Amino acid sequence: MLGIDSAPYTEDNPHARDQEWARPFVPRLVGLSILNGLGIHAFDHLPVIAFAVERDNPHVTATYSHRLLDSLNPDDHHHLLRNTDVPVTILAGTHDEIFASDHYEQAVRAARPEARVRLLEGIGHADMILDPQALERVTGEIAGSSC
Repeated sequence: MLGIDSAPYTEDNPHARDQEWARPFVPRLVGLSILNGLGIHAFDHLPVIAFAVERDNPHVTATYSHRLLDSLNPDDHHHLLRNTDVPVTILAGTHDEIFASDHYEQAVRAARPEARVRLLEGIGHADMILDPQALERVTGEIAGSSC
């Protein structure tokens, strides 16, 4: 996640699902954002988004806390990428339902021209970690990477 203002998040995504897959707790999000603006972070552990997943599956995240959601939304992803001291490799599936993966290359290379961006054909968002065949392809990419 490069942030809610980055192209992979904002551009049209042909693989986005029509059904609801996440439910934000809007009043809590607003309240915690106001508290954060006042410097109060005591409640950042509270869940603010629930996902349509099996709650007892240890391999998926059923909720995001305010702290986790905030960490996934950097203020300036270009700044973070430019100031990263290690090589950058982005792996995404071409059928990602969450992010318009065909926009990663442009978004990342604007800050890191040497970044390695690999789109894995036919793989969806959660497939990257849950589908055994997709996971083999992901680990193969990592093993073949110069990072």
